Amino acid sequence: MTPEQQHKAAADGIARAILPEILRKLGIMPGSEDKTLSTHVRSLVVPRILIPSRLLRAALRECKYDVPALKEVFATATMEAVALRLLDLDAPCVIAIIDDGVVAVRRSNQFPAGKMLEAAERNCQVKVSEVELPQRVRQGEWTTQGWPVPGRPFQRIILRSVRDDDV
Repeated sequence: MTPEQQHKAAADGIARAILPEILRKLGIMPGSEDKTLSTHVRSLVVPRILIPSRLLRAALRECKYDVPALKEVFATATMEAVALRLLDLDAPCVIAIIDDGVVAVRRSNQFPAGKMLEAAERNCQVKVSEVELPQRVRQGEWTTQGWPVPGRPFQRIILRSVRDDDV
C-alpha cells in the first residue's frame, strides 16, 4: 500500500467510527441504513478528513488553484482527491480527470458537465500529454489549467477549467 492508500484507509476507518453519529444527526437509526447510504456518506467524509475545508481555503491563499502545490500541502491525499475537493468551494469550476486520452471523470460545482470537453480543455489536455508539463490554455469562454499526474502506469491528466467571466 502506498502512503496515500494507507491514509485513505485510516480516514475510512475514522469515517466508519463517526458514521453512527452522522446518521443520528440525519434522523436515521444507525444499523437500519441501507449499505449504499453508508458508503455514500463515507465517500463524502473521507476526502474532508484528508483535506479539511478550512485548511484547503487557507492553502489556496498561497497555492492559488495549483493542484500539485496543493498536493504538497495535503501530502496524505492523491492529486485527484485534491482536485475534486476544489469542487466543494464557492469558486465555479470544472474538474476533469483524463486517463490515456479518455475522460474518466468530469464534474462541476455550477455548470452542467458531461464527458464532452470544451475546446480549451481538449487543447490543454493535448499540450500536457505532449510535453508532460503543466499547461494553461485560454480559448473561447474558458481558461483551463492542466497537470500530469506522476507515478501512474498510464498517462493521467487533471484539468481545472473556469469560465472567463468567473475569473
